Amino acid sequence: MVIFQAETLDQCLADALPHFAGHFQAACQHKDALKLHPDFARYYLLEERGQLLIVTARDRGVLVGYASFFIDHQIHYAKTRWAESDIYWVHPDMRGQGVWGGLLQLAQSEAVLRGVKVFRVRLPRFLSATAPRLEAAGFLAGDTIYERALI
Repeated sequence: MVIFQAETLDQCLADALPHFAGHFQAACQHKDALKLHPDFARYYLLEERGQLLIVTARDRGVLVGYASFFIDHQIHYAKTRWAESDIYWVHPDMRGQGVWGGLLQLAQSEAVLRGVKVFRVRLPRFLSATAPRLEAAGFLAGDTIYERALI
């Protein structure tokens, strides 16, 4: 049975680290120009400030999914707290079994408890099949982001 819960960085980092390289390979559009090097000191600082939300999915204690979100006041709406997705991952064997939906539901509930009024999920183009599920859950398509490596 999959258990969804909010966790601290210390509670989940050791279990999540082995999945980072594969996640990077799948998600990064500029692998030739960028090297994965997370700034964990900054993550801890954000967590200390209440600006990091991490939710996990565990099956018999084994990490099968995680999602992290940054929480802050958006610069154009200084009195409104926003949550924006950082990274998310679901174990390939667990995809299509409701894990992503469970993570998303829990993250939204936790965000509300933290005063968030707008919840944003950035969706990489390679995950465009997820868009209809987000729309069915009440999300509206927002910004389209284009990027280019300048390295």
